[in-house]
Amino acid sequence: MSDTSERLREQSPAQNALHTRRLEERTAAAPGGITRRPAGTGAPLSFAQQRLWFLDQLGSGNAAYNMPYSLRLSGPVDLDTAVRAFQALVRRHETLRTSYPSVDGEPAQTIAPVDTHVWEPRVVDLRGADDAEEQARQLAAQDARAPFDLGRGPLLRVTLVALTERETVALINLHRIVTDDWSMTVLTDEFCHLYDAFRAGGADPLPPLAVQYADYAHWQREQFTDGAANRGAHGPAHWRKRFSGELPSLRVPTDRTRPTVQTYAGRTRSFTLSAEVTAGLRELGGAANATLFMTLLAGYAALLHRYSGQDDIVVGTTVAGRHRPETEPLVGLLANTLALRTDLAGDPTFRELLARTRQACIADFAHQDVPFARVVEEVQPDRDLSRTPLFQTMLSLHDAPRPMPDPTGLRVSPFGGEGRTTALHDLSLHVVDEGDRLRCAWEFNVDLFADATIERMAAHFERLLLGAVTDADLPLSLLPLLSEPERAELLNRDNLISVEVAPDTCVHHLFEEHVRATPDAVAVVDGEDRVSYRELDRRAGIIAARLRALGVGPESRVGLCAPRCPDSVAALLGVLKAGGAYVPLDPAHPVDRLLHVLSDASVRLLLTRRDVVASVPGLTEGVSVGYLDDWLAEGAVAAQEEPAAVPPVRHAEPNADNLAFLVYTSGSTGRAKGAMLTHGALMSAFRSWERVYGLGRVVRRHLQAANIAFDVFTGDMVRALCSGGTLVLCHREALLDPARLYTLLQRERIDFADLVPVVIRRLSAYVAEQGRMLDNFKVLAVGADIWFMQDYWNLAKLCPPRTRLVNSYGVTESTVDSSLFETPMPERGDEEPVPIGRPLPNTQFYVLDNRLQPVPFGVNGTLYIGGLALARGYVGSPELTAERFLAHPFSKRPGARLYNTGDLARILPTGDVEVLGRVDRQVKLRGFRIELEEVESVLGQHPDAQDAAVIVREDALGERRLAGYVEPRPGRSPDPVALLQYLRTQLPYYMVPSTITLLERIPLNANGKHDRRALPAPAPVADAVERPAGFATATQERVARIWSQALGADVVTPEDDFFQLGGDSLLTLRILFALRRAFGVDLPPITLFAATTVEELARRIDLAASTPA
Repeated sequence: MSDTSERLREQSPAQNALHTRRLEERTAAAPGGITRRPAGTGAPLSFAQQRLWFLDQLGSGNAAYNMPYSLRLSGPVDLDTAVRAFQALVRRHETLRTSYPSVDGEPAQTIAPVDTHVWEPRVVDLRGADDAEEQARQLAAQDARAPFDLGRGPLLRVTLVALTERETVALINLHRIVTDDWSMTVLTDEFCHLYDAFRAGGADPLPPLAVQYADYAHWQREQFTDGAANRGAHGPAHWRKRFSGELPSLRVPTDRTRPTVQTYAGRTRSFTLSAEVTAGLRELGGAANATLFMTLLAGYAALLHRYSGQDDIVVGTTVAGRHRPETEPLVGLLANTLALRTDLAGDPTFRELLARTRQACIADFAHQDVPFARVVEEVQPDRDLSRTPLFQTMLSLHDAPRPMPDPTGLRVSPFGGEGRTTALHDLSLHVVDEGDRLRCAWEFNVDLFADATIERMAAHFERLLLGAVTDADLPLSLLPLLSEPERAELLNRDNLISVEVAPDTCVHHLFEEHVRATPDAVAVVDGEDRVSYRELDRRAGIIAARLRALGVGPESRVGLCAPRCPDSVAALLGVLKAGGAYVPLDPAHPVDRLLHVLSDASVRLLLTRRDVVASVPGLTEGVSVGYLDDWLAEGAVAAQEEPAAVPPVRHAEPNADNLAFLVYTSGSTGRAKGAMLTHGALMSAFRSWERVYGLGRVVRRHLQAANIAFDVFTGDMVRALCSGGTLVLCHREALLDPARLYTLLQRERIDFADLVPVVIRRLSAYVAEQGRMLDNFKVLAVGADIWFMQDYWNLAKLCPPRTRLVNSYGVTESTVDSSLFETPMPERGDEEPVPIGRPLPNTQFYVLDNRLQPVPFGVNGTLYIGGLALARGYVGSPELTAERFLAHPFSKRPGARLYNTGDLARILPTGDVEVLGRVDRQVKLRGFRIELEEVESVLGQHPDAQDAAVIVREDALGERRLAGYVEPRPGRSPDPVALLQYLRTQLPYYMVPSTITLLERIPLNANGKHDRRALPAPAPVADAVERPAGFATATQERVARIWSQALGADVVTPEDDFFQLGGDSLLTLRILFALRRAFGVDLPPITLFAATTVEELARRIDLAASTPA
């Protein structure tokens, strides 16, 4: 036990004597020593019993709190005498005759009288059976799994199994509500003494008990009930202080999704710490005046810190609770639980951590009498049915079992057949001190951890401890965890696959090869418009010639602001042909953002169309403009009048290191940042796609679904046109309407698409609803956001077996895609994310810690990407480039770099990588990368905003959305609707929150930072605006109910606006599906953009319903 007696064992004889004397003085001086409770006084439950009773009620009587153990009795056993000895134990200890029924919903303690209580062990005779030992073990395992009925009892089961004439096994099982580890020793000792006395014909030799367990419970209640004197410095106040502030939950990565309600399915895995480590721990602890338990606790906390990344670790342990002499011979639950909080902040050395741990343990053990249930009451942690309160892991240290007393003619030893199939916590470490070595056992929840993970953890623990005893002045981050073979596997696995990239070839050269080979093949499809390779090349050549005439060449940056159309594709190819680099812009973005990109990228020439300029005032300020519609029209006329007037473009050949394109993504400073991608990076990406997807051989018809300003647009274009395929443009209206999207996919026989999960989810639902299949796909890639296994399986049901379902992962800074996953994992839960798999050829993945060292399999770290597809850096941001693009510590290639993705990831036992979220506050929603700080920064710049916070929340139907919160300036009362309208003028639509909630104060944590976990559920925007209620028609009421469900708004009125309530374009599809089911009308998606109020939409529904088909 890790209690006071353990400390005594570690101290010198003089210290031991002094400590013992003080302990005795404290016990003698304690007010109201434990005595028999007054006659007629009820028998209360102790605090620990009451907590176990509640857990039993919650778990409907499972076997998690069984405490089975077994004894082998070697020698001729008199079974009748053994039965008599056990019965004497039941008469002696009231706890063994106690049940705990529920009375009016409250626990009661019922003690059966000695003279009326009937109980006897079960006797099983296996003498003569060939497999008697195995049968006994099966009986032990079965009994260990059988629950007790606390309300009826008995809570002790004993089975005497006769194996041979000279071998008997006693299978003993008690519920933890009546016992603890100390009690097991008491029972064993007393059984041996009773058996010996009865066998010799004597009487019960045991002295009467001064008190019973119920007397202890009565005393404890008097000591630790509200209002008792212990509320001072030596009582719960200590624990209130220890657990003030934010309480940590252990975040050690698990192999399986945590169940919503804690399960207790467990297993154990034993290992032994070497003599070298054991001796080193004793020496290190002795030098620090720390006990062995303190030293082990420091080591265990360090391991958990390295696994979880947490600086605040809480580990539970138990103390015997027997420092009063009258409690020593009792059978009952006197053990108490302590929650030991360890501070690992600042990357201390192990020696510093040990000093912190020792100091904290001394303070905590001085208050070990406070029942754990009282501590929980005082601290009031958030209750979570999936976890135990305050801590989720335990550490215990025991002495090696002392020899059991042998009755005359018998030898008693452990049988050990019961096994351990439960785990009370996520993970527990039990250590037995055997002198020269420490025997350890992990107890772990099998619904969270795989056996292989625990095996690795054991090896890492010993390696970390060996590092600590070898050099205790190393920071925790430098203590070794990995063996050399494990480290080599982590660094090299899947990172050595390469594909050749010719240094003098660019993607537009590949396109031109297909122009020469198949000039009349269709290159681009846009609705009814079909553009051949010859025609697309002609248009690109016209644009390239004009660009060259204007001085465009290598490193020239040319903006393109145009809608998705064949001419935009030709423009991008024309920029590449001219040797320049293109900067794509979405005309739908706010003009301020467009101007920022043009300025930041040093764009001097902007390609656009006259209709775009007319719709985006101010777009052309400060830049030269080339109008694509004019250039192409003039080129077409010139070609008809004099074909020689449009000569082939003479390339100003860029090299692999020259820029090919720049893509702007969300930035944490409040401004978008531009990633610079080179020709070499783009060629490497294409060659990787070519190999893994079979471009040009397996897949030929590509869907183009991404926004033009998104890097995936370039990926779609290059995959199709550099492999001789056809690029089919999918406009936003079709992308958001599953029916139109499905029609397009089938009509154009699309066999390759790269779509975001939210689009796939809606497409799958539509196809399933219609009873159809997605039967043309050969490769269907899903990426740009987290994709969950439930959606994966739903999609798989709709595709033929030949379809490759791929989860693709990439970042702009590594040229669109970096990895793929397509191996089914049926063992993963529906709510778990689909892994991102393994790196593409020419790409390396590393999951590293803060010191750029590999973390073990299954442990969280930051994902770094290396390889030939990395961007040059960020335009105009050398500091940010240096921060995110680092010298490659594991490569021998000159100039090799790693990119810090900021994604929190881990390597699964299969070798696949799983992304778990963000290290920073960047998120991906519907395929768009969003820095929440950028949205906060813009929102906080509103003149009425004092402070602003933005988080991601799930709406009522499980969709992830942005929610904004504003603390108004004193005296200001901003309208949430106006705040949203302001954001729409400053940010792209996908970065605008669905809701804005006004708060008197945005909550802060102890460090003065936003406490985002304390932010309330978002209020619908309409809640902040007074509007008349009441609906004029039944249709309005039904529409309002549908909106309420989809938007999470409590009330909507006829005048409420769908988009002002927080709706967005993706929600329109859900609304339309619901309207179709409710009214039987099929409205086009554009309807909700035109009829944005309940009143107007209801009018259109009534009109559609009354119009003949």
